[in-house]
Amino acid sequence: MSLEPNAIYTLTTTKGQQRGAFANVPEDRPFPFPYYENFEEYTVPERFGYLPRYTADIDDAFQIADRPDGKGLALRQVVPLPPNSWAPEWNPYTILGDDQWHDYDVSADVYLNPGDTAGVMGRVNSVGTGYGTIPKGYFLSLGADGLCRLVVVRGKISNAPVGDADQQALAHANCETSPGGELELAATRLDKIAPQEWHNLKLRFEGTRITGSVDGKQVLSAENDLYSIGMAGLMAGRGAKTLSTPFFDKVAVTEKSSTRKSPEPLPPLSSMYRATKAAR
Repeated sequence: MSLEPNAIYTLTTTKGQQRGAFANVPEDRPFPFPYYENFEEYTVPERFGYLPRYTADIDDAFQIADRPDGKGLALRQVVPLPPNSWAPEWNPYTILGDDQWHDYDVSADVYLNPGDTAGVMGRVNSVGTGYGTIPKGYFLSLGADGLCRLVVVRGKISNAPVGDADQQALAHANCETSPGGELELAATRLDKIAPQEWHNLKLRFEGTRITGSVDGKQVLSAENDLYSIGMAGLMAGRGAKTLSTPFFDKVAVTEKSSTRKSPEPLPPLSSMYRATKAAR
């Protein structure tokens, strides 16, 4: 093959490409349900890159960290400042679960630093198109000042064409014509909420009825039929110049009718430890 100067060449084949061969690939299985994670099995977090199983960070970084009260491990959003971005961004958030989940409870204990906001998410069915990471779904949030909100997020604020030609074609194919941005379904300000405290948040989906509870007491409810299925998630607040860095623990996704105090933990990490040690 003769190559001319000042030129770029691409060599490819028409079929049969692959990155490697893998034996004994497990068959697809449903995501674990009910789901429960308390992060206590990650006794050496650096062996796992400080990342728990199954969570997928969409904005910023949720990592395993020591609880601020010294009582074990938790998950924390660790990026304190908004990054410079070329596309529309949202709050820090991470997702997990099955995109076909319908009616369920998602809950977590949250620890708020001064000025922080933290929340649980549900029925997350989109995380952006590549140009921006604004999701579609619902969240229940609690601020260190006691402000509690139940919100549906409908993607980016404007549906005007943005991004390159591929992104515009994707938006057109998905028929993104509904109003975007956040729609607050309900809100209240709770007493006896302060920084440096643990509180439990729970978001429940029952058909079109959505309810939010704090520390076991229902505080907000609304009817909304915009989204019926989607994954669960955790989120942190975003300010003009800072990002919230709250802690999350005892994350659970359960059936709404479950009478258990907490679901069974996930399978042990022993096999992951063995693989990690072998790699080291």
